[in-house]
Amino acid sequence: MKVGSKADFGKGFIVLVEANGKDIAIANVAGNLYAFDDRCPHMGGHLSRGLLTDNMVRCPLHGSQFDVTTGEKKAGPATKPIKTYPVKVQGNEVIVDIT
Repeated sequence: MKVGSKADFGKGFIVLVEANGKDIAIANVAGNLYAFDDRCPHMGGHLSRGLLTDNMVRCPLHGSQFDVTTGEKKAGPATKPIKTYPVKVQGNEVIVDIT
């Protein structure tokens, strides 16, 4: 599903998009785009509002940290990883596969 154009996703930022009724966060890490569920599995904090440092996002509610490139949980209190989605850039279009 098309979620925007390359220009919508600046380096070092996270952007919230909607794809098929689902909130997806897209992070630009060194020019590469990574898509993942916007909600933290701990208490539902919006990861799109979290702090992105390199490839790590920190949940703004309780500080859980996740690797946006893999979804792996790096620090709690969350106990589960975040779901990630494949991203393709075709020309200027950004497409996320949420299947």
